[in-house]
Amino acid sequence: MLRVEDIMTKKVYLVDFVGLLTDGDLIDPAPHDWVQRVATVADLMDPEGTAVYENDPALEAAHQMVTRNLTQVVVLNTKNQLVGMLSAMDLVRAIDKGASFEVD
Repeated sequence: MLRVEDIMTKKVYLVDFVGLLTDGDLIDPAPHDWVQRVATVADLMDPEGTAVYENDPALEAAHQMVTRNLTQVVVLNTKNQLVGMLSAMDLVRAIDKGASFEVD
């Protein structure tokens, strides 16, 4: 079974996690009260960020991303430490390489 850790981006640097800002937030930001002024990162980011675990099935992570309309999710280990990011492009690369998303 293909797991998140098999396809995630592992080179991630964290200074202080306060939220997640993705390209999707920049392309199609939801209208908020900032529309009348310049938006800040805080206006656009997801303050909670959606996380999956590195041992989760990749198909399950992809399903969460689709249902929540996300282009990236944070990847945590069993100690809830950041170990990577999973992006829509990581999923596309896995499909391109012929990876099986079949769940046991």
